Amino acid sequence: MPFQTTLSPFSLSGEGECAAVLLRDYRCRAGLTQEELADISGISVRSIRDLERGKTQPRPSTLRKIANSLSLTQDEKRQFFSKGGNPARGLSGTFGESNVNIVSVPPDAPSAELRSFVGREAELEAISRSLTDRALCETNLVSLVGMPGVGKTSLAVRWAVQNAECFPDGIYFLGSRVAWGSSPMISKRPLIAMLRLLGIPVEPVWSCSTMQAVLREAIQNRQMLVILDDVPSAAAVRSVLPALGTASVLVTSRRRMDGLVATHGVRQFVVPTLQRDESAQLVAMMGLGEEAEAHRGVAERIIKGCAGHPLALRIASVASFHCPDLFRHCDVGTLVMCEEDYTLRSLFQHEYSRLPAEAADLFRYLAENGGKSLTVDEISTGFGVPESEVAHGLGLLHNCGFVQWVGHGAYETHCIARAFARTLVADKDS
Repeated sequence: MPFQTTLSPFSLSGEGECAAVLLRDYRCRAGLTQEELADISGISVRSIRDLERGKTQPRPSTLRKIANSLSLTQDEKRQFFSKGGNPARGLSGTFGESNVNIVSVPPDAPSAELRSFVGREAELEAISRSLTDRALCETNLVSLVGMPGVGKTSLAVRWAVQNAECFPDGIYFLGSRVAWGSSPMISKRPLIAMLRLLGIPVEPVWSCSTMQAVLREAIQNRQMLVILDDVPSAAAVRSVLPALGTASVLVTSRRRMDGLVATHGVRQFVVPTLQRDESAQLVAMMGLGEEAEAHRGVAERIIKGCAGHPLALRIASVASFHCPDLFRHCDVGTLVMCEEDYTLRSLFQHEYSRLPAEAADLFRYLAENGGKSLTVDEISTGFGVPESEVAHGLGLLHNCGFVQWVGHGAYETHCIARAFARTLVADKDS
């Protein structure tokens, strides 16, 4: 599935001039006057005139109505949409037979990962039941949570691409760097980012309540999807949700959104690791097929060593392609964490740095136990702290995906989380 990032204003400058010219050329080719196109598409004559002059910024639904009324081909639609989209940066591409444009600020929707997306049928279906089948569940809010690198953002964007026809007024992707930066509690930043995403100028004197009111008015009655990516906490996004009104919202976070479940009726799904067959498919897609003579046995070792962690599988597959001997004899998780050109270690480090000292100590203790499934009383005995403190620490670690509940009161750490813990020990020793 090819994707490209584009800058596509509809104004009379740069590519925008081409968009206005394209509309006029397509209309003349169809033998229609502006009045006739307006009658067919249901758009006012004035709007058609302003679009051809490059004076207005059209909604995605307006572009689709025009394209369908002019019977444009798929290639012509792609060209027209890329020239006439939102002035923010967008991730545009094709999926199946339909053209999809995702307006993104910053332009960091995971296009590379989408090319090697595998599995997730159950998760995609669960999101669909929540956001598109309101007869089953009256909600327009879904959160995808899970450990760092497990594929939450890829899943959100994949679902958006598959269901683009449900959102004729557009899909908007708001990344963490713009919305929250380094401070998870700044409430103005996500509101400002959303308004700019929609092409609305923000006055310096506006308060949060004013920005919420402007945002609500801008999207009122629009059928649109907003993806709030890598949200640092429930509190950080709480100021944005009331302003989003009737828009459907997909939130991704490394931390559980239990507070939003309680206060806003959010449907929360924990994104799991990949199944064994999905892992094998991903490794093969990354260029390391099991049939390759030079990599005999390496693919299976990577699949086992990454235990379904998507980002780790990608990193290991790419790295082992050039140095297969390393992956035959060394621990896969350790090698993956040592790849400084990738972000896996930094993702874990970011969450680890936010843990209280007691929870960080508990995480290192659990990791040192080699992934055993342990209950609260077993951990209390081995770690030498009261069960109440263990339970509190486990709650914090479970909240950010560092430990997993495996049933029957037991918890364990994923092998990639244990690999990260070993880097902490190595750093301390050095």
